[in-house]
Amino acid sequence: MTATHQIIITAAAATAIMVAAQSGLYTSAISSSAISCATDSLASSSADSTVVSNLDLASELYRKIKFAQTESEPDAGYYNLVLECNAAATAALKTIDKDSPDYNRCKSILRDINPVLEAGAYHFSSAKDAANLAKFAGAYVDTHLLPEFSGETFRTDANYPSIIYIAASGAYNSHNFRKAIDYFRAYFATGESSRREQVYMYMGQACLNIQNYDLAVATMLEAVKAYPENYHLISFGIKACIEGSHSEHLQPLLDKALALKPDDEQLLNIQGKLLEDNQEYLKALSVYNRIDELKPMNLSTARHIALCYYNLGVDFFNRAITSEDERTAKKLKRQSNDYFSAATDKLEEVLANDPTSVKYLKALAVAYGCMDMRDKFEEVNNRIQALGESPMNSMGMPPIMAYNENNTRNYGRGDGVVSTAASTAGEAPRYSEFAKIIVEERLAKWTRKGEFERPEDYG
Repeated sequence: MTATHQIIITAAAATAIMVAAQSGLYTSAISSSAISCATDSLASSSADSTVVSNLDLASELYRKIKFAQTESEPDAGYYNLVLECNAAATAALKTIDKDSPDYNRCKSILRDINPVLEAGAYHFSSAKDAANLAKFAGAYVDTHLLPEFSGETFRTDANYPSIIYIAASGAYNSHNFRKAIDYFRAYFATGESSRREQVYMYMGQACLNIQNYDLAVATMLEAVKAYPENYHLISFGIKACIEGSHSEHLQPLLDKALALKPDDEQLLNIQGKLLEDNQEYLKALSVYNRIDELKPMNLSTARHIALCYYNLGVDFFNRAITSEDERTAKKLKRQSNDYFSAATDKLEEVLANDPTSVKYLKALAVAYGCMDMRDKFEEVNNRIQALGESPMNSMGMPPIMAYNENNTRNYGRGDGVVSTAASTAGEAPRYSEFAKIIVEERLAKWTRKGEFERPEDYG
């Protein structure tokens, strides 16, 4: 194959994996027009592998190839012979000791036929045979990536990135995602930029498909750094962070995404949940109020708003009862009452639509109790008891409540359990024996003190 030959990328091959990314946060599928990689076995039909070793088979096929080169023009049969020889030599190389002369013999066969594999890719591209194009492209690149050739350089031309690209399409569409990742990395190593954005997208997806979340997130962060205006890459980075429990990287990606789509409801919901996880309830409240403006009368949004107000009330209430300065304590208590008052309005709205929700009934009882509204407190307690649940007692240091039923974080690592009695202005002390005397003295001034709540009463 002369240097003037150019690889002909058919319509199917050109759209193999790097098709225009679908819009939205959860793009994952490749276009149906993408080429599919053949999965037929490369085992020889002319020799039984239990009788003839891979090395013997590779040597015999290599001799046939050399004779064929002198007899006629290359055709599909010739190239398939080369592909079969390549498979046998590769298999043999992995089983031969490096100090054996046969080791270098195998490497020599692979080096010599490697350009013929490239020519085979050109041949099947011209024939618009997408399956064989992907097969030969993969075999050609595989030799370059073999660890046995590490440190060695193969002669390539300007078409090499395109061949890697097609090899990646074949691996990806046959669901061989680990192999596809190897090809994606090889593509990046060439420095080619023409399809770099799309390669980033599908490398990230391949990483997710094999649950290599660390690599998925690292890939997308690198991609967004290179292409900061590409919304699809940003949104895919958000998807990778969520699925991979890497919430520590979410905020910079959300900032970029919201700068491009400030009123996107899905983005705003993710932002609100992340702020809740970080216990930045005032900021989360602003986000959910915006969602409420864009899509009013939504029960889920109402629940988030109610809990943001409730948790702000809890924060200021707990800081008040642990403050040693009387003036500061009174100020914090007034702020606590303001937030609890707003919380009760929203909680009543939630319960009007979901009247048997014990979780929100308990939150409502806590809010009324902390505001010293005894009659309302008893009324809500009665509703809780009517549902077969234990009534709430007088307040101690109520914990914050997460949106999720098990009080877990929306995103993140570990067990995701939300810590109790925390605030954005510094974590308020947990109720414990050392704080009991101080806490009870403060509470006695505001409420008719009963028994302190058990933490499980707020589950």
